[in-house]
Amino acid sequence: MLAALVIIHDPAHTTPPQPATLRDAFGLSRAETELALALLEGQTLAEYAACRGVSLPTVKSQLRSLFARTDSTRQAVLVRLLAGFGGGPPPPAASPDPAVQAAGDRLE
Repeated sequence: MLAALVIIHDPAHTTPPQPATLRDAFGLSRAETELALALLEGQTLAEYAACRGVSLPTVKSQLRSLFARTDSTRQAVLVRLLAGFGGGPPPPAASPDPAVQAAGDRLE
């Protein structure tokens, strides 16, 4: 018998990890934690530097520190690792329309 398991993961439908979780797991500084969360949100290093008002070399230094603390060498691998510390699906948004809520209640 041949079987297969396919798991589809949509990062847009999960909650990001809590800052304290990342700090505790990897011993990250506040600046490293903020960069890690920004990378998880899809920000580029240049966008993050501009948003924080710091130089790109400073952000690259923080990224090298993140690599060292997480034992990773590539940004994609780092982001995948950090995403694994996130929570499950985000809570559903409340619907302001009672008809939509009633339809959802009938499905349960």
